Amino acid sequence: MKQFLNEQIEFYEVQKFKQKTLTVLVVVAAIFPLLFFIYGYYLQSVEHIPFGDKPLSNQGLLISIAISLIFAVGILVLFFSSKLETYITKSGIHVRLFPFMKFKTYSFDNIKRFNIREYSPILDYGGWGIRVGPAGRAFNVYGKVGIQLLFKDGARLLIGTQKPEDFYNALSKFCNQNEVHK
Repeated sequence: MKQFLNEQIEFYEVQKFKQKTLTVLVVVAAIFPLLFFIYGYYLQSVEHIPFGDKPLSNQGLLISIAISLIFAVGILVLFFSSKLETYITKSGIHVRLFPFMKFKTYSFDNIKRFNIREYSPILDYGGWGIRVGPAGRAFNVYGKVGIQLLFKDGARLLIGTQKPEDFYNALSKFCNQNEVHK
């Protein structure tokens, strides 16, 4: 097995956003401003039609195109480089949504119980990512299955997974089986 923080890894998973609809929405939202200003520049500089009631100069439109391009590239790089990483080692569950957060470790001592759970990302958590919803907190990027953790303080955390049985079995090695329910 791989090493994480000098510990043997019992479970490791990396997930990325794979939803086609979400991908299309992010791409369209990222490039729409760019296309808008390119169209405005074309109208003003080629067709000689003022773009809007109080049009920017052509230089202003070029600056807007440059800013929109930087914005689009930034959003697309963030989206396509995002990944949910989950490790289980003897010191706990380590999870992060890169590049938005550092690894957060959840100690087994604080887990009251856990189970495999099907969920609705939209209805239960309002979408994907680092979420807070009626069902508690969640880290999810794809799918509708996760490991639901209930902590001794009553807090709930769902970690999305494409390998629920492997995740559950690795967690079972470290948590008291008398308190754990599948």
